[in-house]
Amino acid sequence: MRATRLLLIATCLPLALAACGKATEVAGDKLTEKMVERQMEQNGVTNAKVDMADGGVRASFTDEKGQQGLVDMGKADVKEADLGLPFYPGATPGGEGSTRIINEGTEMVTVSLTSADAPTKVAEFYRERLRALAKGRQLLDMAEPSGAATLMLSDGDKAGVQVHVKAGADNAGSEITLVAHHPVKTPG
Repeated sequence: MRATRLLLIATCLPLALAACGKATEVAGDKLTEKMVERQMEQNGVTNAKVDMADGGVRASFTDEKGQQGLVDMGKADVKEADLGLPFYPGATPGGEGSTRIINEGTEMVTVSLTSADAPTKVAEFYRERLRALAKGRQLLDMAEPSGAATLMLSDGDKAGVQVHVKAGADNAGSEITLVAHHPVKTPG
C-alpha cells in the first residue's frame, strides 16, 4: 500500500509542478499585458488592450487622434490578398511567423516562410510576379552572388511590397520574408 502511494505521488508530482509552472507563466503574461497597457496609456493611447495568448502578441488601441490601431505579432492571419503576392509554392511558415500593424490609416503585413528550394529559384519566382505587377511603378532588384535577393515594388509612400530571400540555416533551402504596406482598406 505504501509503495502504491509513493508511486502515485512520484507520478503526480511532476504533473502538478508542470501545472504550477503553466499557472506562473500565464500570471506573468497577464502582468506583462497590464504593464504594457498602462505604458501605452501613459503615452497618450486610450482603450489599450494587450493579449499575449497562443505565443503571439496582439495589442489594440485608440491613438491620440482617435484612430483605431492594431499590432498583431507572431500569429497574425495574413493572406496572399493582404500582400498582393502569392506565397511561394510548397513554402511553410517560418520561425518569425506573421505580423499585422494598423496605425494612422496604414496597414503593414509581414510573413516569414521557408522553402526547400534554392534562393535563386525563389527570387526568380517573385521577380517574375513583381515585374508583372510593376506597370510603371518603381521596381528595385538587388541580387547577391550567394543567391540572396531583395526585391521592392513601390508606389512612393502610399504602398509597396518587398521580398527578401536568403539561404536557409546551414545553406539549406531558403528563408523568405514578404512585406507589404498600403492604406487601410475600408469595407464597402
